Amino acid sequence: MTVTITQAQRLLTADVVAAGDAVVIARDALARCRDDVGRCIDELRELSRGIYPPVLAARGLVAALRGRARASRGAVKVVAAEDLDGYRFSPEAELAAYFTCLEALQNAAKHAPGVVAVVELSLAGDDLCLSVHDGGPGFDAQGATATGSGTGLLGMADRVGAVGGVLSIESRLGHGTTVRGRLPAGPAPAFPATTGDALG
Repeated sequence: MTVTITQAQRLLTADVVAAGDAVVIARDALARCRDDVGRCIDELRELSRGIYPPVLAARGLVAALRGRARASRGAVKVVAAEDLDGYRFSPEAELAAYFTCLEALQNAAKHAPGVVAVVELSLAGDDLCLSVHDGGPGFDAQGATATGSGTGLLGMADRVGAVGGVLSIESRLGHGTTVRGRLPAGPAPAFPATTGDALG
């Protein structure tokens, strides 16, 4: 939101000759900010019920991601292997995978608006494999990490690494971006209790 607001401020102080176009673009940017704030409020309400999202606790990773895909303002498709139907992982692994996918989808919506983002989930033994791909403009992944501008990417890697998994980013200019993760995630017998029905 800070980036978008800064962009809007710069446009609103642009040269008077280009003021007409600048104002229209700035208004659109501010409208996106307003939408972002609304989503933040919704997510904070969800988190206020407990750090473990209710739909994730009640129905598992696939259902939770499909629910977020339906609520997304962008085009998001979730593809899951058949053997994942009803399959549950440890709460730590599900949380890491869920929020890593959401972060990757947020990046796709920001940098590749209007492009379909595809989330894929599969099993490899007891490991959970995930990927989030978009066909957007792509970027220099190595350069972003080297210059410190890829803090969001590092955050995703840290989240997956905290549960013993590994994360990789594949991207180059003009060829889209793919986030891949593999998490050791044996099934768990119990999940956090939830209150209320938040399965939307």
